[in-house]
Amino acid sequence: MTSPLFKILCPLFLSLFFASNSFATSDTSLVDMRVSVTLKPGNPRITGIAQTKLSNLAEGKVIPGSAKIIRITTISGKKLAFKLNDHAIELLTKGLSGEEQVNIAFETVVGKRPSFKDPSGGPDFISSRYILLTGPWHPRLPGLSTYRLKLRLDEDFVPVSEADEIISKGQGGNKKEVTFIFDEPRRSITLVAAKFFKKELKTNGVTLSVYLLQERQELADKFLGTLAKAVASYDKLISPYPFRRFQVVETPLPVGVTVPTITLLGSQIIDKPFVADVSLIHEFVHSWFGNSVFVAPQGGNWCEGLTTYMADYLNQEKAGKGLEYRHDILADYKSYVHPSNAFPLSQFQFRFDRVSKAIGYGKCAMVFHMLRKMAGDETFFGALSSLSKEYRFKQASWDDIQRVFSKAMQRDLSAFFKQWLSRKDVPHLALEGATEEKQEDGSFKVKITIVQKNEQPYELDVPVRILTSTSSKTFTVKTKGFKTTSEFSVSGWPRLVVIDPGFNIMRDLALEEFPPSLARLFGAEKRFLILPSKEEKDLYAPMVSFLKTKGFDLIERDKLKHEMLKEGSFLVLGTTSGRLEAFTGKSQVPENGVVVKVRNNPLNPHQVAASLKASSRKELEPVIHKLPHYGKYAFLKFQHGLIQEKSSAGYEKGLALEVTPEVSGIFSQKIDFMDSIIQGLDKYQVIYLGEKHDQEGIHQVQLKIIEALSRKAPLAVGMEMFQRPFQNIIDDYMAGRIDEKQFLDKTQYFKRWAFNYHFYRPIVEFCKAKGIPLVALNLRTEVSKKIARSGLSSLSPEERKELPEELNLENELYKRYLRQIYSAHQDEGELDDFDHFYQAQIAWDETMAQSIADYLENHPDRKMVIIVGGGHVEYGYGIPSRVKRRMPHLRQAISLFNQPAPLDPSMADLFLYAPEVKEPFLPKLGVVLVGENKLTVEAVVPDSPAAKAGLKKGDVITALDGNPVKDIYDLKLELFFKKKGEQAKITVLRKDKSGVSKEIELVSGPLVPVEWNRMKLGFHHMGK
Repeated sequence: MTSPLFKILCPLFLSLFFASNSFATSDTSLVDMRVSVTLKPGNPRITGIAQTKLSNLAEGKVIPGSAKIIRITTISGKKLAFKLNDHAIELLTKGLSGEEQVNIAFETVVGKRPSFKDPSGGPDFISSRYILLTGPWHPRLPGLSTYRLKLRLDEDFVPVSEADEIISKGQGGNKKEVTFIFDEPRRSITLVAAKFFKKELKTNGVTLSVYLLQERQELADKFLGTLAKAVASYDKLISPYPFRRFQVVETPLPVGVTVPTITLLGSQIIDKPFVADVSLIHEFVHSWFGNSVFVAPQGGNWCEGLTTYMADYLNQEKAGKGLEYRHDILADYKSYVHPSNAFPLSQFQFRFDRVSKAIGYGKCAMVFHMLRKMAGDETFFGALSSLSKEYRFKQASWDDIQRVFSKAMQRDLSAFFKQWLSRKDVPHLALEGATEEKQEDGSFKVKITIVQKNEQPYELDVPVRILTSTSSKTFTVKTKGFKTTSEFSVSGWPRLVVIDPGFNIMRDLALEEFPPSLARLFGAEKRFLILPSKEEKDLYAPMVSFLKTKGFDLIERDKLKHEMLKEGSFLVLGTTSGRLEAFTGKSQVPENGVVVKVRNNPLNPHQVAASLKASSRKELEPVIHKLPHYGKYAFLKFQHGLIQEKSSAGYEKGLALEVTPEVSGIFSQKIDFMDSIIQGLDKYQVIYLGEKHDQEGIHQVQLKIIEALSRKAPLAVGMEMFQRPFQNIIDDYMAGRIDEKQFLDKTQYFKRWAFNYHFYRPIVEFCKAKGIPLVALNLRTEVSKKIARSGLSSLSPEERKELPEELNLENELYKRYLRQIYSAHQDEGELDDFDHFYQAQIAWDETMAQSIADYLENHPDRKMVIIVGGGHVEYGYGIPSRVKRRMPHLRQAISLFNQPAPLDPSMADLFLYAPEVKEPFLPKLGVVLVGENKLTVEAVVPDSPAAKAGLKKGDVITALDGNPVKDIYDLKLELFFKKKGEQAKITVLRKDKSGVSKEIELVSGPLVPVEWNRMKLGFHHMGK
């Protein structure tokens, strides 16, 4: 964790200024410089003596820094003449022994409060409550040197400095003398002191200490527990911890500093969950890389990337989130790094913005990840152990790392390191063709071509995953040219080829892998701010000012043109309507808080479109500066400045290409007709008739198949159109205990299914007449919609009981298949999150599979015909695979209707082609209805039955043919039983000129087909 306020003080940054020579001594009585100081809280004046060899002084190696040199004397008391020369002390007295020790009396004045006006000096200050000295507050030697600090301070102040051992002695007068023994090389001395609450733990020979400004036992215990686990873990993973102490110190400043044995954490963040879970481990791992193995001044800083990998990344990998973390690295890089601002890893020195972080932390971490994939875990971590031991308290460069890994892996890695350190670009991969060829032994040969679109190709090991109808298999392709063609053998029918599905290569993401996010907005080369309306100008003024500093170009709404929005990414502030709403998507201004949404720019998919809406300026202001820190997210909701909801957009995992099947065909004399089709289906116990819901010809063929199969064996029919809670209503109707109108009313058919009941009525009536059981398969709509909008986690315990215990969410092919459907309809429907949509589809499939399995377990003598949408059964992904999981030995046949050519044999067992038949007549009035119960007339279709009745906008329908209707579903139920050409008596409430509602009766024109194409695709229609 680095501070924007001043450069991190660990030697990895400071090594840029180190001399080439470094040394340590095994004799702990000998150090390069001893510093003794006296401090008084509230007094910004530091007085002290720095003792070193005269030769250091004579050679101009003593740098005073911020200290004022008062006098220099030998140990015997002889005063020496000197002057300052080029920021170093020049000794004027000659003829003395170089090994003699000299005392340099100095005085340093720091602030009484922190000041950041001099970033190179750091925020040194001494207040009455806190002492923080991290800058050049004492005389020092250049480069890596050893120091020992002796401090005289008030008894009740607890000082912290770099130390392996601490010796404290009382001095009387409420004073104490504290000596910090730390004889390893460093650049300077860090000193912090306050009336700390201190807690310690000793483990594996290491003293772990936490210093807090208030007594917070729980937080201290959390830090100590985290560090104890880290000591045990990294001792084994890298090498024994390099020091004997690690100290976590709270500071009132918003900083993150790490030096040998110490990490400073700001009070503003110290109790945040990410500090203990992520930041603390990151700083601890710097003990190996940065604070004991130092970064050489030439060739680039490798330390931050390696520490990020060993701390942040491994922590996520252990939690099962390694793939997501790698994807975040690649997405962050693509968001912020462009050809105009890219630079090679060999030029990275320290983080100064998002671009440098994406390169020096993210790209560098991925280089070590690729090394690990090449070497294997044992060799990789063994090489890091060798690096940590061989270069302990020395400087190491990328060349040294290359040498260590080449030796460990017993191969020349010069080409690998050269391409990843010297080049500014990253690999841009693509798949160009994937074909199959069936072999004589029944296996398949798959041929693919990997393309590199860079100016010069990389030498890469590319993971290739081939997904088949039965399994998946992973291969590795070595590529070093612009095009590499490879062949593979697989046993199942090949469906999809995916390269780098785990994001194991540092590469350019394809659009389908690159989800919309705030990082893409803030990192866009061209970013525009669409200003709010005049009415909302004052509300959003602080946000406008902030975004101007972030490089956004401001555009007034009345000057907005399509061409502008094509050029880059944009953010719209405030309420939207018309074309702006079409770009950013619908969202309401929150009642209390701030909502941010990001989606792909519909005019340019390489850019994003975002909207921000706030209920008030008071709600907006505390959010403004937080937004860039939520870069990975596409949706944010804040209240009172605190995050309430956040979610990321979905993405594809890897570059995928469907395998092009070899040429297929069938001789006409081999086409089967109904008798032979029935004979073939009779071999199976479950027959899926995967339909397209709105095609009457399909439903007529379904009925014929049911009729034929029912003559051969006991049969049951399962229907997606009915939901499980209504099974008893279905049973009552099938037994003749209720009539058809009651059946449709009590099963809520018109509320729960969007399609004309006349499609299914003949099937239901045949089953009723023949005593064939009708089984409701589906999940209750309220549950499936809730999952689709808010995910499985949003369900109450009672709602969760309606689902099967096991939900298998792991089918990658099915997920990709559903994502294609989701993406095609994303702008038309009501769903904003693919993962929620996917969970809803799985819940739907699993429930229907459970319904089938439950029925067959209780009725093993029956066959079952399943009337269901084709999307639930294609390739067996949806229902069939889940029935098989429950009943492995069950024979199932998948039939699909009216599939377009070319046919994929792995999609189904049987392809059926039904004639095109006109949809059965369904009576409609010809009105658009709105309102809570959707009975208020919004519009009337010209020349419709409603128009001829005289219905007007604003009328509220209350009855049809004298039968009261309480909502639109009652109205549909009453209309269903009307015949073509009949008229209907419509009772409405209509307001007169005075605003009083009066009930009037109207008579419709003859009920005839009405063409009205306003239906939007919602949850049910997707995936069908």
